Amino acid sequence: MPRAPERITPTVLAEQPAPGFRAVGLTEPDPRLLLGVPMPTETTGATQHHRLLNAKAPVR
Repeated sequence: MPRAPERITPTVLAEQPAPGFRAVGLTEPDPRLLLGVPMPTETTGATQHHRLLNAKAPVR
């Protein structure tokens, strides 16, 4: 039997010049998408962006 598609949470990531990002907007809360991203570092924004993409969360 085919598996049901996983639920995808659309996201908005407002990046800024390093370090960090301005905001992350999630339509459904999911701490796994945010916890463990180091802040503030030169790679925080890129790390967060990759985390969202790896979770298959469409990023705008």
